[in-house]
Order: sequence, then structure tokens, then C-alpha cells
Amino acid sequence: TTPRKDYNLERVRRKPSGSGGKPPAARILQPGLAHFPSGRHLSRAPDSRDIRQDVCAMNRTTRLGTNALVALVLTTSPGCSPQDAPGPTVTRSDSAGVAVVFSSAPREYRTVSERASLSIGLVSGEPEYLLADVYDALRLSDGRVVVANCFPPILRWYDRNGEYVTGTGRDGGGPGEFREGVCGRTIEVHSVDGVRVETWEHHLGRIQVFDSAGNYESTFTMRPADLGGGGSLVGHFDAGYLLAYRRGFEQPGYTAGTSWRDTLELHVFSTDGEHERLLAKSPGATFIQFEVETAFGVIRNPSVVPFAPIGLATAWHETAVLAPGEQPELRVLDRSGSLEMLIRWSDEQQPVTRRLIDAYIEERFGGPNDGGRRPQLPDYPYPDRVHPYNRILTGADGLLWVRRPRVPGSLAYVWLGFDQTGEWAAQLEVPRAWEIFEIGDAHILARVSDALGVESVVMHELVRTGRP
Repeated sequence: TTPRKDYNLERVRRKPSGSGGKPPAARILQPGLAHFPSGRHLSRAPDSRDIRQDVCAMNRTTRLGTNALVALVLTTSPGCSPQDAPGPTVTRSDSAGVAVVFSSAPREYRTVSERASLSIGLVSGEPEYLLADVYDALRLSDGRVVVANCFPPILRWYDRNGEYVTGTGRDGGGPGEFREGVCGRTIEVHSVDGVRVETWEHHLGRIQVFDSAGNYESTFTMRPADLGGGGSLVGHFDAGYLLAYRRGFEQPGYTAGTSWRDTLELHVFSTDGEHERLLAKSPGATFIQFEVETAFGVIRNPSVVPFAPIGLATAWHETAVLAPGEQPELRVLDRSGSLEMLIRWSDEQQPVTRRLIDAYIEERFGGPNDGGRRPQLPDYPYPDRVHPYNRILTGADGLLWVRRPRVPGSLAYVWLGFDQTGEWAAQLEVPRAWEIFEIGDAHILARVSDALGVESVVMHELVRTGRP
């Protein structure tokens, strides 16, 4: 039999060496700057200028300085007068006991600091600083950062200065082990009480718990009864866990060109993994059945329709949040699954024009390897307008964050944050290449990659700028 890889040797705590025990600064992969290609706007001219239909109302176009490595500074777009950026107004109403909150604009805008306050990752050198397929990371209450690495499959703890402290894990399916290869797509890291850590392995439906020192504590598996596999952990809820299941994702009997939306189901589980109840249902993602001819015959697969609504969900404080995706609206549910609040905001969703579709196809499938999808993309059943968000995140700052879809050609993603009263509290723009793991009150934690695909986990400070 092939011997199993064992990475527990990495559990030995490292002694500081040199200046603070950190790797030499010259060996750090990223210089720690918020990086954008040079140019005045986050949208490249002239292609994307033509497809931005209402930048004054939609995105408050970001202006950059002449240096390519600069902090984000949010301003009003050229051609937009100050009247295009009025102060925020909030309207509150009540409908059959459901609070309805509408915000016209965010209370404040946030930018990322020019230089990273923390950078973990090397091009070469000590293996504890070499990262590959990092799927998740979080910052603990004491300032340490936990990184879920895939090659090798291991959890690593770093102190507030980015110095390696300890690590645990090895290739396998037993307690304290993670599957190499699949781990880079499925391991999520959650904080239990600010210092202890839970990992969620989607393909196994398993939670593992590690103490504040990184020692393995326990393991249990979600037992979904007749729900089948494929559940995604969306957070802690009602003294247990909330999982999302997608129903109808695959429709093998559908012919090519058939379009449908699957169903998103939220289920509550106890702390020991027992299924308790169905909480709510919502429309999910929008698919189309496409066919491609291969050497092995015709392969039929579902494909997500670009710009179409995507149903999302998360746990937020003591509530669950459903985001159906048709309009700028979030549905906040109480523990029984009853609608408690509707969060709405002003967002003129961009029309889906042929120019926008062509720009998307060229950006995503302009290379030689398009998976056979490019010839069919022009005929997809596109919606009339771009869906208002494509990701949802419960922030470490307590805000509920949603990410706007990125316009083809744009160099940034826009995140919108809402507080517990339902008000649009903040807006944040980050470089499109950043994979956001955590948004805190004063920091953002993300994965970045260089031109060769070498990864780093970086932390930047967030700066409040008030109005744009």
C-alpha cells in the first residue's frame, strides 16, 4: 500500500529567529500594496465605457491616481454633478408586522489601505510560508490568523505579525485529517468563540473542532436523514447549525437549451449533527442545459446563465437571511422561519445588452480553451437586467455584506454592508483579483495571487471616508 502523507511534523512550534522571527522582507511574495493596472478609472477604456449605462447612479465610478499602486479613493465620476450623489435617506415602514427598510445610499464609504498590515506567503523558502489552494482564512480575537491550506492539507496558525506558530493536519479522512486535492475547494474555517476553530468539509458533511492552541478536539458529521449530500454550512443558528441544500441542480432529462432555476432549502441541525427541521425555501441559481461534443460522445451539463438571479443565504446574528436575487432585496427570517424584515436599497440594475453579453463572452471565454461553451453563449436566455448581487457574507464587523456583480472590464468589486436595523451602512470597493475571506470593522482579509499563481493571504486596514 502507498504510505500516507503525514504533515503532523508541522505541529512543532517554531522559535523566533532573526528580527522577530519573521521571514526576511525581501522574501515576502506580495509587497502589500492594493494593486490596479495603471489608468484613471476602474473600467478599462474604451470597451467597458460603452457598456456602463448609468455609472453615476450605479457604482459611483472610482478614480485612480497616476501611480498604478495606489489606494482606492471613491469620487464622483466625470460628467456627474454633485447632485448625482445626494445624501443617504432611509425609509421605514411596516407591512403585516414585517419591517421594510429602504436606503437610498450608504452612510459611509470605505477604502483599503495602500499597504498591507499583514502578508503571509513566499515564492520559495520555508514550507510553512508556502501556500497553495488556500480556500479560507480568518482572524481570531487575539489577532492570530488561521489559514486553511490544501497542498499539503493543513491548518496553519500565524501570529498578528504573520509569523508561523503551529499547524495541524495530514492527508486522510480520519480525525484531524483533510483530503488533499478536494480540500482546496471545500474546507471552510469558522470561529467558535473567538479563539477556537471549526472546519467544515463540504464533501464529507463534517465539522472538526480545534482548540485555541491548534490542538484537535472533536469531530462530528451532519446526519441529513433523507436530504442526501451536498449541503453547505452557512453558519451557526438557533444554538445549532444552518445548512443550505440545492434541489434540482441537475436535470439530465432536459434537452439542450432548456432553462430553469433550482431551489435553495435551509435546514437546521443540532450541535451534534442531527437534522431538526426545514426552515425555508427560496429560488436558487438559474441554469441552462448545454451540450458539447467530445471524443467520448455528447456530454450534457447544466451551466449557470450569466447575469441571471442567484439565490444565496447566510446566518446573521440570531437570524437567517435569504437573498433570492431578482431585485435589491434581502429577506431576514427569525428562528421559526417567519419573515421578520425586508432590506431594500437603491440600485439601478444594469440592462443586459448585446454589447454587455459580447464583452462578457470575450472576457471569460476569449482564450483557446472555452470548454465548448462559447458557440452556445450568445443564445443563452439572458435576463433583461443584471442581478443585484452574486455573493453574501456575514462580516466580522457584524454587518451583512453582499457583493455586486462586476461589469466586464471593471477592475474592482463593490461590496454593500447593512447593519442590524436594515440600513445601508457602508460601501467598499476592492480589487477584482482579491478573494475576500473576512470583512472586519477596521480590516479586510483576502487571498491574492501573483502572475504565476503563487498565493498570499493579506490583511489591509479599512479607512472610512464618509461621502464620496
